[in-house]
Amino acid sequence: PPRSTLFPYTTLFRSLSLKHHVLNLSINSVFYIVGLIATLLILPRQLAYFSTAFLVESTAMVIPYLLALSLFAEISGDQSLLHRHVRRTLPLGLALCGGIVVVAEVAAPLVLRIFGPGYAENGTTALRLLVLVGPAYVIKDHYVAIRRAQGRLGHAAKVMAVGTFAEAAGAALGGIYWGMTGLCAGWAIAATGEAVVLLPAVIRVFRRDPSAEPDASGASG
Repeated sequence: PPRSTLFPYTTLFRSLSLKHHVLNLSINSVFYIVGLIATLLILPRQLAYFSTAFLVESTAMVIPYLLALSLFAEISGDQSLLHRHVRRTLPLGLALCGGIVVVAEVAAPLVLRIFGPGYAENGTTALRLLVLVGPAYVIKDHYVAIRRAQGRLGHAAKVMAVGTFAEAAGAALGGIYWGMTGLCAGWAIAATGEAVVLLPAVIRVFRRDPSAEPDASGASG
């Protein structure tokens, strides 16, 4: 095909790729930022405990994250299909995450003892606080998947950038005043606050089925 014919498609795909990349950066950068904050604010020995607890928490929360990721993989602009998938993945993700939180609160010392008695003694509180970030991230990941499916990438990137700043600020303030425990608690509180802000957008898709709504154009005719 002539280059002039392909140029609009090339421009479109370049723009979409850039928006997806910016959105991915705004989502994933918080983990690196929190790790950097921990490196700067807490003692090296505490950093080892924090890093181990962070690794365990991140591994445990992979499945709820993949559930939200599957939304965008399966949906391409079909709002009714988006509604049906969110009604399935959101409760399942929250239930899985809730189960992980309960298990972690009880079994955190046993899990960390794999790495040594010192980790179980000093990292248990950090792990118990870090897993509390999980339910908030179920909401956050669903919000991002919904906005991707709706094609509202630019708006989502801006919202996520603000959320990342809030999470980093919460972790930093907690770390400055209360060390490792404060850092974990500050991040959990900030992430939960962010989830509260994002929740209405997720609930709207969860409750509202476009296919069940009357056709405005047909009604007016």
